[in-house]
Amino acid sequence: MGTVTIKPIIIRSQKRSNGTWNVKMRVTFNRKSRRIPTTLYVSDVDINKRKWEIKGEKLKKAMALASEMEDAAGAISPFDLELMDIDDVVDRIRRERTRSASFSLLFIEYGLSLAETKKEGTAHCYRSHLNSFRRYLRTIGLEDIDINDISPALVSAFVEFYEEEPRIHPVQGSLIASRSTKRRGASASALSVLQSIYNKALRTFNDDRDDIRAIKPSPFKNIQKVRPDVREAGTKAVSRQVIQDIISFDGKCTRTRRFVLDLFVISFGLMGVNIVDLYSMERPGPDGILHFFRQKTRDRIGPMAEGRVRIEPELMPFVTRAAATSGPYWLKFHELGLDMNQTQALVVNIFYHMDDIFGCGKLTFGSARSTWATLAYKAGVSRDMIDECLLHAPAQKMTVPYVETDWELRWKANRKVLDLFEWPGTKRAPAISPGIWFEYSPGTGVPDGEYLCEFPEGKRISSVEGGEWTDGMPLRYMKIPE
Repeated sequence: MGTVTIKPIIIRSQKRSNGTWNVKMRVTFNRKSRRIPTTLYVSDVDINKRKWEIKGEKLKKAMALASEMEDAAGAISPFDLELMDIDDVVDRIRRERTRSASFSLLFIEYGLSLAETKKEGTAHCYRSHLNSFRRYLRTIGLEDIDINDISPALVSAFVEFYEEEPRIHPVQGSLIASRSTKRRGASASALSVLQSIYNKALRTFNDDRDDIRAIKPSPFKNIQKVRPDVREAGTKAVSRQVIQDIISFDGKCTRTRRFVLDLFVISFGLMGVNIVDLYSMERPGPDGILHFFRQKTRDRIGPMAEGRVRIEPELMPFVTRAAATSGPYWLKFHELGLDMNQTQALVVNIFYHMDDIFGCGKLTFGSARSTWATLAYKAGVSRDMIDECLLHAPAQKMTVPYVETDWELRWKANRKVLDLFEWPGTKRAPAISPGIWFEYSPGTGVPDGEYLCEFPEGKRISSVEGGEWTDGMPLRYMKIPE
């Protein structure tokens, strides 16, 4: 009669894109073996490279898991074992283990192991919401919780805790409560992540065909998710004047603050490119065109996430300061030794103080993106073209394989937005588009025509003739559509 042996292994050639390996259990029976994936992952620091074996704390966890599986194999009777092949043994081990009353799965630990398999942006979201859940558990004296101990009542209590907890921001190396509070429905994102982790565990450890119920039904199923009210949330866009002030800012500031402000202007001038895409963006070609795929949607919409952006001349002073001096990447994040998490913490830290300088409220890279879209629409760019420029999924996906992308159309849309501003080193006055307020400053040429103007005593129609205001100089003005 053959014996069953189980050993934890890692396969050198199966390194994941995030630099980790999945721990597998090699089950051997009658000189045949199968490899069973586990929820454990190891990195370089957990591996003895000379023998290519797991070491340290991860080895202890792997051996404990192997011991559980050996106990499950030991529960198979000798008579049954005589009639089995390797696949039958593996299936019986899995079923016996999940039927065992001792089945246990720590929820946060399991969720963090899943985060290691995700792309950086998704992994950051998983870790953030799991940390929120851990902060709640600490209020009831726990660091982690078995998945079968999560009840609907506990989930409801977490929702209440999450929405009442102040926003947490990293500032100067520590976590502080933000001046702003979470809006109604902020817990919906956290619940979606926790439910996704729970459902993954259900699919992995339960088997309806064999009536295996290692994990009880989801406690998230009947929890009502309060979605944020779009009207309440509003847009992240700031005024045109705030963008102009940031573009024109020449006050004293640290190199780090100057770098972040330059990144903000570059993001705005590239049609609202996200910080994660700027971080990994490679150098442009000889034609000055940046080519990238939007990381947030590239797996979901594929070729439609492709972006090509022309670097306009107005951006060059900002690009020159922020560009890397060598290497494949365009901007100098990597030369500064910043990973993505450190970059996001740095941006939050710098933007936290921007309201004191520009009076803009909460500033984010989403503000650059939303403001670009708002100004483009006011400048006459269609909503469909704005969606294309922002690399959103188009409403008519069926046409995508048939229509060749005309990048020039997107660059012309960007040109309309950039022309609304005065840029360093340029003499040209900004273009005046209908529906957009402009602050009046002496010496700025304004084209002849009628304008809705705001004076100290109120608003009224005024006009410019021969380059001069006919009714006195206004505080600000807006061109009246023809």
